[in-house]
Amino acid sequence: MPTADKLRLAQLLHDGIAQDLVALGYGVDQILAKPSMPIEARKDLRGLRFSIDDLMGQVRSEILALRSEGTTSFEDTLKSVVQSSGYTHEVNFEVEDLPVESSLQSLLLEIAEELLRNAIAHSGASRIDVSLSHFENRMHLRVFDDGKGGAAVKPGRFGLQGIQEKVSDAHGELRIDSNKNGTSAVVVV
Repeated sequence: MPTADKLRLAQLLHDGIAQDLVALGYGVDQILAKPSMPIEARKDLRGLRFSIDDLMGQVRSEILALRSEGTTSFEDTLKSVVQSSGYTHEVNFEVEDLPVESSLQSLLLEIAEELLRNAIAHSGASRIDVSLSHFENRMHLRVFDDGKGGAAVKPGRFGLQGIQEKVSDAHGELRIDSNKNGTSAVVVV
């Protein structure tokens, strides 16, 4: 398949199915957050939410594979997340161009997108910094915002919890430091 066709298909997947899955996941999160939700239904919906996350990971892997021959970099992909969000404040990127196996790159991209979306949607930040580097044979992803803080893995909120589970599955670590001066989320895998 010609590169232009691959890029077009990747764009269609991103703008269509991927965005629909994200919206579906957020809808399930909103239902799960209702205090009146029966425990058994909550368990079933949580299982559904994890299935949506798994499917989203597969779609992102396919998008990344289609784009691997194209010109879109990790940084450019994250910039498109910012553009599609409508966020108008400062976002700084310091992303080393490193050879990373595609499954790890897909995981890091998925995590970076979620952290970036969280910062945009919830922090009230006027500045967000995203960095990706390689140190001591591990990848280090950091997303910092100068927002109001308060980010933490919390019951009934599955964005950061999902990231924590994915990082744990990859034998990595997630550190979140969040206070009134902002939030720093660091992933090491």
